[in-house]
Amino acid sequence: MRPLFIDCSPFMHDRLAEVLPDHAAYLDLHIGDPATGELPRLAAGREIALNGHSYFSAADLAALPDLKRIIFLGAGASSYVDMAAAARLGITVETCPGYGDRAVAEHAFAPLLAAARQVAGMDRDLRHRHWPPSRG
Repeated sequence: MRPLFIDCSPFMHDRLAEVLPDHAAYLDLHIGDPATGELPRLAAGREIALNGHSYFSAADLAALPDLKRIIFLGAGASSYVDMAAAARLGITVETCPGYGDRAVAEHAFAPLLAAARQVAGMDRDLRHRHWPPSRG
């Protein structure tokens, strides 16, 4: 049975159709978020599941004896997969190494630069129609 992308967004579906027009030949998609308790039914018989943001509980994993691999499309898979249960059941959980590294670094520095240049205070002043002399 083909792998299943368990929670493909409509946006991602459109991108897949553009970039990999023949994806339906080797990948099944469930568009949208699975309803509570629906993961075992959707992934039944699958060896591989691609997961963007749905939570696989220990009960979900135990109900999927054929599942061998979860490919989590991001970082922080432990927030979305019961890792202890996956390990106990022999299910490999993979992530995307380096996912978001640049964005995380940029967002870490943005508040530092904003504080150093007093961006919030200047924004507040401008919104109140006050244009003080340069602060920095």
